[in-house]
Amino acid sequence: MGDVLYAATHFRTRPSRDDLRRRPATVLLVDPDPATLAAMEEALRDEGFVTATAFDGPGAVAASHRVGPLDALVACTHGISAVELADALRRLHPGLVVLYTTTADDELFGEELLLSSDEEVIEKPFSGGELVDAVSSLLR
Repeated sequence: MGDVLYAATHFRTRPSRDDLRRRPATVLLVDPDPATLAAMEEALRDEGFVTATAFDGPGAVAASHRVGPLDALVACTHGISAVELADALRRLHPGLVVLYTTTADDELFGEELLLSSDEEVIEKPFSGGELVDAVSSLLR
C-alpha cells in the first residue's frame, strides 16, 4: 500500500526521470506540523523538485519573496485560510497551482467544494508517492 506521509514517518521514493532541459519546479510547502512538513519536503526533493517551507500563512508569504518564481503551493494552514493564502500568492506568482492538504475533519471549503482547474485536494494521510503524483499532475 505504500508508506504513509503523516506524523514522523520516513520513506524513500523512486528516482525520477524528469526532463533535465527545463528548470525544476519550485514548490512551497505549508503545514503547521514540522514532521509532516519535513516528510513532504523529502518526498518532493527526492523527485527533483526545489522546495521551500513554512509553518503558517505569514511565513509562506515571506518565503515566497525569497525563493523566486513559485510553480506550486501545497497548503494546510490555520489562521489565514489556505484559500486566502493561495489567492495572495497568486497575485505574486501568476500561474501558481495549488494542492490543498486536509483531513476528513477539516472544513477547508465549507459545505461546497469549488475548485478551479489548477487546484486539487489530497486527504491526509497520504504517501510520498501520492504527493509527488498530485503535484506532478497539477504542473502538467
